[in-house]
Amino acid sequence: MWSRLLRVHDATVDRLAALRTPEAPDARRTWALDASLRRAITVRWPRHYAWPATSAWVDPLLYGMRKLVRVEMADIPQPHQGVVIIQLVTHGRSHVIGIDYSDLSGISQEGVNSCDLYFKMQFAREGYRWDHVVPGGYPARSDIIYHLLGKERHLRARHGFAYDVYARFGLEYGAEIRERAVALLSADTRFGFHGGLQPIRYTRSLGEVARSRVCVDMPGKGDFCFRLVDYLAVGACIVGPPHRTAMPVPLIDRTHLAYCRDDLSDLADLCAYFSNHDDQRERLAANARAYFDSYLHREQLSRYYLFRCARRFGWTIADQEERSGELAAFSA
Repeated sequence: MWSRLLRVHDATVDRLAALRTPEAPDARRTWALDASLRRAITVRWPRHYAWPATSAWVDPLLYGMRKLVRVEMADIPQPHQGVVIIQLVTHGRSHVIGIDYSDLSGISQEGVNSCDLYFKMQFAREGYRWDHVVPGGYPARSDIIYHLLGKERHLRARHGFAYDVYARFGLEYGAEIRERAVALLSADTRFGFHGGLQPIRYTRSLGEVARSRVCVDMPGKGDFCFRLVDYLAVGACIVGPPHRTAMPVPLIDRTHLAYCRDDLSDLADLCAYFSNHDDQRERLAANARAYFDSYLHREQLSRYYLFRCARRFGWTIADQEERSGELAAFSA
């Protein structure tokens, strides 16, 4: 009972904090879309998901779509586990789109075969045998972050660091590698470690990220976690093992983050290095923030989904107003 009351209290505090803080300004448009095409598109979105918690993964896309095109809520069957089915209607035709948010990189053949285009969030780096399966990106943990980004980024930019190395994980998934990482970091005397294996309130965790020189990412059930996107959004210097899954635009080692070895044998060494090399650390942090703004901001990610649909179905993509070199960011 008490744990449930505490969770409700924490959620209430988070929402009140979001209401007090203005939303961060939108990032520049990365994926250009023809204005007349946007006016012609209607997205039909399901009123209900098969699993209520699905909203954490796909509602950011719903929010972004509503700012770009007409969206209608509809009774759309959701027969495939871990997949949300939506419909895109334009030029008198309806297309079935799958959004696979499952934390496993494997996909359902039935789900893929039922869709005209299939977005996979935990997209296996080696790809799939279907050409209509494409990377789906990944959202931040909560829409609250968009109300807090200005505050947390300002805090990070002041470089008033309270912690050298930060890592905080739950143990529901990825317990073995997360426990090993925390043990290695806690034992190292070259830097001060902050965090552990006890989750805390979301708004508090964002503040700890902003006050940390280096933030450590570890996989959970899947290689991509909400934590990674939150780190990118705040603009953290991120260290962690290589991802076996791929974003729509690749995360590049030593550009957007620093990959350690799979066995974590150099994890502490990299944390010590970036804790003490300010220029290299802040270069990664700035690139991480720019990556989020360009590719994973909820409106950017929604643009990407519409852009991929336009390419798949042969729609006109860009008008002169939105061209201006923005397509160069995406060439796949």
